[in-house]
Amino acid sequence: MPSNKVIYHLLALAGMAKLGNATSTNYVYLNPVFTLITAALILGERMSAMSIAGSAIILAGVIIAGRSSS
Repeated sequence: MPSNKVIYHLLALAGMAKLGNATSTNYVYLNPVFTLITAALILGERMSAMSIAGSAIILAGVIIAGRSSS
C-alpha cells in the first residue's frame, strides 16, 4: 500500500495537470491550514491564536494571489 506522501504527490500532480501550474501552486500554500484543521478535528489538538492568525494570513495571500492571476 502506498504511503500518504505518495498519494499526496500523485493527487498534486493530477491537480496541476488539470488546473495548470499557476492556479495549482496557490493551493500548495493551503497545506499548513489543512494540516492544522485535520490535527484539531482528528487528533484533538488545540489551535493557538498564533496558528489561527497564520492560517488567516495564508488564506488572505491565496485569495489575493488568485485574484491577480485571473
